[in-house]
Order: sequence, then structure tokens, then C-alpha cells
Amino acid sequence: MEQGYNNADIILGGDHGARRFCCIVRLILRNNNSHEINPLSVVITIGNLDYAKDDRLVLESTFFPSLNDHLWLIVGKFIAIQCVQDNNAVYFSDKEQPPPCDNSSIINLSSRIFLAGDMAFFATVLGKENMSGKWCNWCNLSAKDWSLHGHHHGELWTLEMIENI
Repeated sequence: MEQGYNNADIILGGDHGARRFCCIVRLILRNNNSHEINPLSVVITIGNLDYAKDDRLVLESTFFPSLNDHLWLIVGKFIAIQCVQDNNAVYFSDKEQPPPCDNSSIINLSSRIFLAGDMAFFATVLGKENMSGKWCNWCNLSAKDWSLHGHHHGELWTLEMIENI
């Protein structure tokens, strides 16, 4: 392809404000071997919900299940996009990157997925809703404990601990 992109960064972001939750995905195509090729960035709105506060159950009952399923299809895989006149086909492979093709209509990209948002969004996505101001995001220390200089390390969160909250 003319632009020479070889990497796709997929950033999932979300934030709640003014009684609405907005979730977006930003796709950034890059060439990791050349800084002379400018990245191409596209923002796609996944959902925009009208509700009063961060609520995991609302997210789980709307667009998050489908979004989660689709993200698992591409995490850590190579993406091959074949552009044809009236239809585009996208393929995901666990294997090594497909060999280059003489057909300039095929784009091969490695992919990475990132999550972006405030601490409340991270806590909600991790299943620790309404905990961002009370507990450490990484361990079970309370704000009173982790805010002390030189504090001891708490026990890292496990999925079982989160499920028992």
C-alpha cells in the first residue's frame, strides 16, 4: 500500500459526564519503521448512553458484550485487509504476519489494543465500580493506606477478589 502502514493501534476509551456515557474507539494506523509516514487516525463512536452515573450493569446490558467479543477477535493478532472494488474483507490471524503480496490492495498490520479513560472508567471496566476514590486500582489498600509515603504493598487484586466485592 502506498502509505506503508504496518501497525494498527486500537484504543478503547470511555468517560461519563453531563449525565451521559460516551464510548469511542480510535484506530491509529502507523508505520513503525518510518517517522516520515504520518499516522492515520480515525475515531469511531461506539455508544452514547444517557444515564446519571457510571454503572457497570448498564454497560454490560448495552454495547460492552458485543464490543468485548469483537476486541478478543483482534487482540495480539495480525490484521490483513483486502480491499476490493465493492467489498472489503478483513482477516485476523494468530500466526506470523502474512508474506508481502504484489497486489497493492492488501494491507498487513500487526495490532495492539489499549484502554484509555479516567480512574472511574478503569474501575468500572475491571468490575470495581465506585471504588476509584476508595481503593488502590492495583491492590486492596484503602486510600488512607496507599496515600502514605513509603506505605507497604497490598495484596494485588485477583478476579476472585473482584467477584467477591
